[in-house]
Amino acid sequence: MKPVRRRSRSTHSLYAKTLLCAAASLPAIAHAQVTQKDQAAAETSQDATDPVINDIVVTGSRVVRDGFNAPAPTTVLGSATLEQRGAINISEALNDIPAFTPTTSTGTAGARPFAPGANYANLRSLGPTRTLVLVNGRRFTPSVPSFGTVGANQVDLNLIPPILLERAEVVTGGASAQYGSDAVAGVVNLLLNTKFEGGKIEAEKGISQEGDNSEFRASGMYGFSFGGGRGHVVVAGEYYRNDGVGDIYTRKWGRRDTQIVANPSAATNGLPRFIISDNVRLSAMTPGGLITSGPLKGTMFGPGGSTSQFPYGDLAGSLFMIGGGIPNYGLASGVQLVPEMERGAGFLHAEYELGSDVTAFVEGSYGANDATSIGIQPRNSGNLTIQASNPFLPDAVQARAAAAGVTSFSFGRISDDIGQIRIRVKNENFRIATGLNGNVGDWKWDFYYQYGQNDYRQRQEGALINANYIQAIDAVRNANGDIVCRNPANGCVPINIFGEGSPSAAAIDFVTGDAVTRTVYDQHVAAANISGEPFSTWAGPVSIAAGVEYRREEQHTTSDAISQSDGFNQQNPKPLDGSFSVKEGYLETVIPLAADTAWARNLDLNAAIRYADYSTVGGVVTWKAGVSYSVNDWLLIRATRSRDIRAPNIFELKAAPTPTLSNINDPFTNSQVQVRQFLSGNTDLKEEVANTLSAGVVLKPFRGFQMSVDYYKIDLKDAIASIQGNGTVSICAATGDPFFCGNIIRNDAGVITRINAPYVNLGTVTTEGLDVEAQYRTSLGSGDISFRGVGTYTFEASSNYGAGSIDRVGEVGTNNSTVNPTPRFRGTFTTTYELDGFAGTVQLNYIAKGKYDATYVEGVDINDNSIPSRLYTMLSLSQKVNAGSSTFQLFGTINNLFNVSPPRVPSTTFFLPTNPAYYDTVGRNFRVGVRMSF
Repeated sequence: MKPVRRRSRSTHSLYAKTLLCAAASLPAIAHAQVTQKDQAAAETSQDATDPVINDIVVTGSRVVRDGFNAPAPTTVLGSATLEQRGAINISEALNDIPAFTPTTSTGTAGARPFAPGANYANLRSLGPTRTLVLVNGRRFTPSVPSFGTVGANQVDLNLIPPILLERAEVVTGGASAQYGSDAVAGVVNLLLNTKFEGGKIEAEKGISQEGDNSEFRASGMYGFSFGGGRGHVVVAGEYYRNDGVGDIYTRKWGRRDTQIVANPSAATNGLPRFIISDNVRLSAMTPGGLITSGPLKGTMFGPGGSTSQFPYGDLAGSLFMIGGGIPNYGLASGVQLVPEMERGAGFLHAEYELGSDVTAFVEGSYGANDATSIGIQPRNSGNLTIQASNPFLPDAVQARAAAAGVTSFSFGRISDDIGQIRIRVKNENFRIATGLNGNVGDWKWDFYYQYGQNDYRQRQEGALINANYIQAIDAVRNANGDIVCRNPANGCVPINIFGEGSPSAAAIDFVTGDAVTRTVYDQHVAAANISGEPFSTWAGPVSIAAGVEYRREEQHTTSDAISQSDGFNQQNPKPLDGSFSVKEGYLETVIPLAADTAWARNLDLNAAIRYADYSTVGGVVTWKAGVSYSVNDWLLIRATRSRDIRAPNIFELKAAPTPTLSNINDPFTNSQVQVRQFLSGNTDLKEEVANTLSAGVVLKPFRGFQMSVDYYKIDLKDAIASIQGNGTVSICAATGDPFFCGNIIRNDAGVITRINAPYVNLGTVTTEGLDVEAQYRTSLGSGDISFRGVGTYTFEASSNYGAGSIDRVGEVGTNNSTVNPTPRFRGTFTTTYELDGFAGTVQLNYIAKGKYDATYVEGVDINDNSIPSRLYTMLSLSQKVNAGSSTFQLFGTINNLFNVSPPRVPSTTFFLPTNPAYYDTVGRNFRVGVRMSF
C-alpha cells in the first residue's frame, strides 16, 4: 500500500494565515441585524454604485415593531445563502455557523443506526434537545426514535424542503420566556415562503471523487392567488436519494487502522495508559475464530477449518493491539460512512381573507425518510467458552487439546459470515395546522390549532439471538454419530464457528432474527396570541405581546418479544407508553426609554415572563430582560439576562432499561472491553434550569459594512443526563462515588460485564464565549463583491457530573458521553462575487487545533493528546440565464476542494478513527444542478 501523503505544516500554516488575514480585514461574527426602517431606506437608495448588505428584519422576540433592534443576538440565513452554499438540506447551512455543533453529519449517520440520515440542530454544544426548532413560529412535530439517541425528541431538519425556506432566524441565547421549554441554548425559527407567486424547480446530482456518495435531489414549489387576491396557495415537494458510502477502508485515511489502545502494562513498561497509533488490530477475535486462553492460545481458524498461528502485536489487550493481526480489518469493517437513504417531503399552505381584518389559514406537511445502514456484526472478544470435545473442532486441534489436557478454552470471533445487521429505518412525519389571524383596531391577534404525528419504524435484520447462539455452539454427537445441539430444544441447529464461512445457512437462521420496533408520537398544540401598542411614553409607543398555549404530547412504543427480554446481542428496544401536557401563558413588552436625544437615537427595554404548568414537573417560571441602546446610526449596545428551563421528555422519564453495546476503557485494569450499558428513564426527574447572560455591540461605521461582537455565558443546573460507558467508569475511578461505582457490574475476575446508565438531574454545565460576525459588500469592476466572516471563540465549556468541574473546551474527541466536543475556535469565511447573473463563492471552514481528552496528561495518560487544526474549502459557481418569462440558473459546488483528510481522533462511539461530526470523512465531493423560476 502506498504511504499516505500528509499535508505539510507549511500548507496548514498558509491556510491558517489566510483565514486570520481574512478575519483581520473582516473580524468574524456576532449576529448583526437592521431594523425595518433602515432596511427600507437601504433598499430605496441601493443602486450599482452604492451597494449595501441586504439584511432581513428579525427581532428574536414575539414583539415586532418598526425601529426596534433586538437585544438578543440573532443570525439570519436567507434562501440565497443556501443556494450559494449548494446545501442539500437546511442543516448543512446551519452547521456553517460556528455557534452550532454538527452533532450529526453524513459521516456519522451511518454509524448511528437509530436514526440514519437524520440531521438535528445543536447550539452551543449543549445537545439537540436544548435547541428549540420552530417552523413559522410554531413548534414542529419531533422525530422520536425508540432509543435515547442524540437527536431524540428533536426536529429532523431533513423533513423540511429547503426550497421553501425564506430565511432561518437563529437566536443564540435562552428564549424560554418567549417560546417555552427546550430554548435553553437558543431557537431556530424556520420561516417558509407562504406568499410565493409563480413556480420554481430545482434538480441536482452529486458524487464523490471516489465514485460513491452518489446523490440526487429534485424539488419544486408553486404559488398562486385566487378569489380576486383574497386567497393564496403555496405547494412544494422534494425528493432525495443517496446511494451511500462504504466503510473506512474505502478511504486512504481509513486504511491506516488508527485507534486508541489501552496499555495493559502501563505500571511497568514506562508507556502511557492509552496510545493512539496507526496499524491497530483486533487482538482477541478474527473472522474465523481465535482461541484466546490456555496452551492453544493463538490458534486461528481460516476457511474450511484450516489453522495457523495468530500473529500477536505489541501491547495486546482484550480488544486491541499494535501491529500483528489482520490488516485493514477492525470494528468499523462494513459500517457505512454514509447510509443508503431516500426521502420525500411535501408542503401545502392555503389562506383566505374572510373579511378586511380576518384571515383563515390551513397548513399541512408530510415527510418520510427511508434509510438502510449496515450495523456491526456479531462479535465475541474472547468471551465464548468452547468445549474441546466440540465435533466441529478439527481433528488436529482436538488432538492437541487432548495432549495438553485441555477440556475447554476461551474463544473470540467477529462473525461477518453470520452477517452484519442490516438496519432499515422509516420515519414519517405528518403535521396539520389551522387558524385565524387578524386585527382589532391597532391590535394584532392570532389563534391556531396544530396536530402532528411522527411514526418511526425500525427493523434490524439478522440480529444475533444470544441464547440461541450459546445453545448452537455447544455441539455434540448423538448415538447415530450426527452432530446436534447438546440441548436440542426450540429446534436448535448446531453451528460450526471454526473457520470463516463455516456456519450453515440453517444454523444462521436459528441464531439470528429480526428485531422490530415502532414508535408513534403525537403532538397537539393550541395557542392564541395578541400584540399591540396600548399607550406611549415620552420616547414612543410601548409594545406588548401576550399569549396562552396548551400542548399535549404522547409516545407509544412497541417492540418484539425477543427485544423485550434483552435477547439480542445488541440493541433491545423496550415498549413505552407515556405522555405529558403543559399549560402556558406569557407576557412580553418593549418599553422605549429614550428616542432622538443628544445621547441616544433609541433606548429600549425588553422584558418577558412565562408561567408553565407541566403535568410532570409542576409549575415553572421563566423570564428574560434586555436592553437595546442605539447610541447613534452606527453603534448599538445590547444586553440580555434570562432564566430558561427544559422539562424532561417522555423517554427520559419513562424508558425501561435498554441495552446498547459500548467500548469501555477501564482504568482499573488498563484494559478495553465491550460491554452492555443499560439506559433507563427516571420518573423523579425535574426540570433543568439555565441562567444566560449576553452582551454585545453592533457597528455600522460606513456604508456596506456591519459588524457585531457578542459575549455569552450559559450556566445550566440540574442537567438531565445519562452518564454512559466511559463517563461512568471515569467518574468512578476519579471519585469513588458510590452512585457511579454502583452502576458498574463486574464478574469475579474484575471484568466489567454491565453498566447501568439511568437519567438523573446530576450535572452542571457552563459554556462561555464570544461570537463575532462581520459583513461587507462593495462594487468591484462591473460587479459586486461581498465578504462575510463568522466565528465563535469558546472560553469555557465545563461540566460537573460528579467528578468535579472539568473544563473541556478544545476537546474534540468522543471519549466522553456527558458533553459534546467543543473546539476552542471555529470560523467560517465566505467571499462572493456577482456579475451579470454570474456568482462565484469561496467558503473556508476552519476548526482550531484541540485535544483528544482535556483530562489526559500527555505522556502519562496518552501518548499524543493533540489534534491538529483543519481548514476545508468549498467552491460554488452559478450562472443565471433569462429565457422569456423564465429564469434558469446552472450551478455547481465542490465540497472539500483540496480533499483534506480528517485528523486522527479515534472514536469509541462510532468505532471510527476520527470524529465524523467535525471532520469530513467523504472527501472531495461534486454537485451540479439547475434551478428554474417561472
